[in-house]
Amino acid sequence: MTSLLVCSVVAILGQAAPNSPAEEPPAASDVDRAEETVRRARTEAQRYEILRDDDRQARAELQDKPILKWSNPSEGSLFGSVVLWTVQGRPEAVASIYRWYGDKQEFHAEIKSLSTHALKVTRNKETTWDAQPADVKFQELAHEAPAASEAGRLRQMRDIARRFAAALIHPRRGTNELRLLPQPVYRYEKTPDNVVDGGLFAFVQGTDPEIFLLVEAEKAAAGVRWRYAVSRMNMHELHLSLDGKEVWSANQLTWNEVSSRRGPYAILLLEY
Repeated sequence: MTSLLVCSVVAILGQAAPNSPAEEPPAASDVDRAEETVRRARTEAQRYEILRDDDRQARAELQDKPILKWSNPSEGSLFGSVVLWTVQGRPEAVASIYRWYGDKQEFHAEIKSLSTHALKVTRNKETTWDAQPADVKFQELAHEAPAASEAGRLRQMRDIARRFAAALIHPRRGTNELRLLPQPVYRYEKTPDNVVDGGLFAFVQGTDPEIFLLVEAEKAAAGVRWRYAVSRMNMHELHLSLDGKEVWSANQLTWNEVSSRRGPYAILLLEY
């Protein structure tokens, strides 16, 4: 999630949809605010349809429950809910839908493609995000061969994830080392034909995801092997290292870039 000063010139997305939740009394406690954010995030996510640009039959399915609920006290009274869309059980797109409470009253959807395909996204049947080109690229990973059992592969995926270290560089606050959540936020429920197993891991600030790491056991000519891919979830500069050597980075983005609704990462200002 990005810590940014939102420009007042950004247009709010349309009018409230007919299925907008009824007005609720202001959430009084942090627990109430977290629960309210989850409800609003679910309603918002149901307005989106995500399709592959080169295969309109591959319709992404919204998972029933959020994969992560988070807060970030370093940014104020801020609560978010992360929702996931999948194709054949594999992550296709993710959105962190979050809300500030108190003096800074804003509601955002931070949305990122996790696909190797360009995506077209509509909200309430109107085009809202042109997610191309795809920027998720898988790399081979040297590790012991994937285990035969699901439990064994989960242990291996956790071991693999711990080999990575991540950092966010804020333009004013400097470098912040990110924390790896010990369990995948999503374990593949089913897989495409070329994938045996997989998990989606998150590097977080507080509990707010800033980098996603996909770890997959892939079927190859020489047998089943591990591979990984990385995805940003923040507009600021990001770095990821494997066994102490940097293997991925993402440059600082501008507000104009992330609010343009073009590219694999976007931030949408929603109606509060």
